[in-house]
Amino acid sequence: MVKSPTNNIFVGLRGFKVDNKTDQAVSLMKQLKIYPLAQAAHPPQMDFLNGSGQPIDTIHSDNLAFFQALSALVNEEPADVFTPFERFYMQAIGIEYGKPFKPGDKDKALLSEAARVAAAMARANSFDSPDDSTYYYDDEKWEYVGDIPYTWMKDGVLQVDRRAYIYYMALGNSPAMMDKNIGVGSYYLWTYKDAAGNHLQGENRYKLQVPSDVPAKDFWSVLVYDAFSRSQLQNGQPYPSVSKYTGPKINPDGSIDIYFGPKMPPGEDKNWIQTVPGKGWFPIFRFYGPLQPLYDKTWKLPDILEVK
Repeated sequence: MVKSPTNNIFVGLRGFKVDNKTDQAVSLMKQLKIYPLAQAAHPPQMDFLNGSGQPIDTIHSDNLAFFQALSALVNEEPADVFTPFERFYMQAIGIEYGKPFKPGDKDKALLSEAARVAAAMARANSFDSPDDSTYYYDDEKWEYVGDIPYTWMKDGVLQVDRRAYIYYMALGNSPAMMDKNIGVGSYYLWTYKDAAGNHLQGENRYKLQVPSDVPAKDFWSVLVYDAFSRSQLQNGQPYPSVSKYTGPKINPDGSIDIYFGPKMPPGEDKNWIQTVPGKGWFPIFRFYGPLQPLYDKTWKLPDILEVK
């Protein structure tokens, strides 16, 4: 038995395709049962919602709504979930357990501006971090979490900027996501810049050559995100991704060329992810069932090249 310190619990599950079909994964997920322990003798029927093809907003607001959501969270959870220092900061702006959050007009304007500035600071901290330890390779632009525990504590010091670097972009975390597991789980690399060090822009054309023998026992994928929303890029394609499952064209040497840009290169419909002019973007390369060559870097993912 594991006791959660919070009232709200988030459980993330990922089902893999079998023979390029999702039916087995869906069937397994529908065996999940969640109910109060008091109802263990007669558990209620689960209600599963199908979110496929539906817009789902999971990002924080960068205005007054952020603080309103924070106040709601504070009142949903036990007070000691937050540290005394955090509770002091929240109390100073009128957020306190068991009390209504009712800022006046002046405070509303200040808080909305504070949220906007904080979001801009978070973007700079994530997308243009001066911390070189976030680079996975010494000579390339791919980034990763870094060699740091999921608690973000290092030598007894909470690494606040590193925590914000991940949480602004990825929104979530778990011990397993931070560990280097061989053949199970997943591992992610991402980049905000091309080989020349320039931020990736939707109006430009790019190419990524994925070497053969991707070190992923289960499958791999590259998925494109909107730099502003940190959500999947809304580009008109059903899924802004290329993966083992999408059937990309493979070169004679086993490598795969993936193209990014507003217009599809001729004959590359299976290897192209559309980008949107005027929008910054970034890819996450996922390894499911990562293998040792990824970690010892005998297999290396090259930088993304701009195609002139």
